[in-house]
Amino acid sequence: MLRQATALGGNRLDCFDTVLPKLYSDAGFVPVARLAWNEDYAPDGWDYQQFSRFNGGRPDVVIMAYDPDHVGGMYTPGTGEYVDDYDIGIARARASRFGGSTIEGGTP
Repeated sequence: MLRQATALGGNRLDCFDTVLPKLYSDAGFVPVARLAWNEDYAPDGWDYQQFSRFNGGRPDVVIMAYDPDHVGGMYTPGTGEYVDDYDIGIARARASRFGGSTIEGGTP
């Protein structure tokens, strides 16, 4: 699915720092920014216990940009500079050498 999305021009996404960043990294995405967990934006019904191994159930949001030279690359938890605002993170993804169209992530 990611291969098709990037072939169609998708080149940035965001997701919770659970299992998705590793999968996305393998598909060529690199972290460009991250936001600390914010209780105000927790998804309805978020199960803190189910995701407790990810920062006590409060994973960061990782904003990633596509880099075709990174396909098959590894993800290191905690990478990506912290930003205080989602829009700043998206601006960093757009400013990266491959920023542009969006692929929405966000499910664990």
